[in-house]
Amino acid sequence: MSYDDFFREFDHLFTGMTGARRFGGFVPNADAYVTDDGRTLVVEVELAGVQPERIRVAVEGQRLYIAGRREPTVKARRGTLLLKEIGHGDFAKEIRLPSPIEQSDVSAVYRDGILTINLPIARDRELAPILHTELRMTIRRMPV
Repeated sequence: MSYDDFFREFDHLFTGMTGARRFGGFVPNADAYVTDDGRTLVVEVELAGVQPERIRVAVEGQRLYIAGRREPTVKARRGTLLLKEIGHGDFAKEIRLPSPIEQSDVSAVYRDGILTINLPIARDRELAPILHTELRMTIRRMPV
């Protein structure tokens, strides 16, 4: 996926969340914190049921973007559906980062439905922020 395709898809997802295409999508919950040593920003995103290959992560300046798609679950039903709360479809999340990061050292792990992204905080705060960067990383499921 090219850089332009990624952000075109992202624009499409955000338009859908604020307009007519909202039906079927969802916005995942996230937690973000700085480690005790002050060197790493950790972002945890709740993505239960999302296949790792359907997740895209990018940084633009001091913003982290997570986008993807959760496919609907297909199960044989014998009866009438009484409750349907699990969202599916396209999702997007934007998180403002409190400081510049070292983009070359970013890592991510997907385990038990939680995507954990480790973003090392830049030591040299004088660095000019990079305007657009798609993070190239492999998101793998960790064995239980």
